[in-house]
This record gives sequence, structure tokens and C-alpha cells, in this order.
Amino acid sequence: MLRDLHELTAPEVAAQLDISVDAVKSRLHRARMQVRTVLMASGYWFNGTAAEPHGPARQQRD
Repeated sequence: MLRDLHELTAPEVAAQLDISVDAVKSRLHRARMQVRTVLMASGYWFNGTAAEPHGPARQQRD
């Protein structure tokens, strides 16, 4: 959240959390991969690009 929502730099996040910049980068990578996995499983991500939702969550149009 500090990096993406509050737009802090990696060094600023590291200082706030009292961890190394490499740890910040590693945590961001892992978190983004988890988000990607959830989006792929729900049909909102396909081969690294955004996709239209499909499956039961998609509403039918008239």
C-alpha cells in the first residue's frame, strides 16, 4: 500500500518499515504475483494481459 497507493519510493518504504530496499522489492513482487494468481483464477487475467471476465461472475446482457 505504501508503494502503490501512497506512491512512496522503495527506499522510503524501506525506511518506514525498517527493512532493506531489497526486502521491499521482494515483498512487492510476491504480493503482485498473489494478486495475479487470484485474478487468473477468477478469469480477469489471461496470459499476462487483462481479459474480460467470464464464468459465473459475468452477468448476461439482453
